[in-house]
Amino acid sequence: MRKKFTILLCLLLLTVVCTLSVGENVQAKKAASVKEVYREMSKNFLAGKKNFSILCRKKVAVSIVDKINSKKDMVYYSVLFQMAQATDKKTTTDDGDYLYGNMKEVNCYYSGGKLRFYGIKYFETKKQTKAVNQKVNKVSKQIQKKGKTAYKRISMVYKYVIDHVRYDERKNCNYSAYDGFYKKRTVCNGYAMMVYKLLMKQGIPCKIVTGSVKEGQNWYLHAWNMVKIKGKWYNLDACSDDADDGQVYADYFLKSDKTFSRDHKKDSFYCTKAFKKKYPMSKRDY
Repeated sequence: MRKKFTILLCLLLLTVVCTLSVGENVQAKKAASVKEVYREMSKNFLAGKKNFSILCRKKVAVSIVDKINSKKDMVYYSVLFQMAQATDKKTTTDDGDYLYGNMKEVNCYYSGGKLRFYGIKYFETKKQTKAVNQKVNKVSKQIQKKGKTAYKRISMVYKYVIDHVRYDERKNCNYSAYDGFYKKRTVCNGYAMMVYKLLMKQGIPCKIVTGSVKEGQNWYLHAWNMVKIKGKWYNLDACSDDADDGQVYADYFLKSDKTFSRDHKKDSFYCTKAFKKKYPMSKRDY
């Protein structure tokens, strides 16, 4: 009888342990730096998790919690930006800038030695991102057949996105590349994600840029791209060049920061000395 009770007790404890482990990421050691926490965040975000925790030092956790819970958009987005830059592998285009563009909402707090994330929301599901990659592979084959130079391929990607997408002006608008590829409607963030995926697939270095754009006398949150050609980086904004009239304009195609600054402002984390050194912008339009 005692033997049976012991076996049942062991099974019960094993069940409890397994249940508590579900949804928790397994770390080899406590994260001692912000960069280590960013890597753990990226790993969990890429997995599409909505709730998870990271074992880390209190000082490190508190600095991140304060920024995530900040009422200032710039401070909040700076954490997601740094997180994305900390893990940008060459083997995938789902992380890095694309992951940054895919984050809709992040909430967290520190308790019991862990940085606990909850209620995470994404613009795309993992299944939808997989569908995006399938579409990108198909479109890229067509571009590669005709695009013999980097400039030609960039032009074809730009034209493809503008021709196939309408700006979504509805109240409950679409935000992702999936929406652009499959629903044919999205906003600036979706345009930028589409361009990013297509150019990276062509082997052309590309970044997603967030900031604001001026319309009339007001500034609004906005997203566009940076692309590298002949050793220099240029801005391009397919969303702003799409008037939904069947034409492909080039007012924002391969432009310098000087030209863009007339009605575009980059978020501050794109204006640091470190970022500018890593991604040197051309002083002239292409």
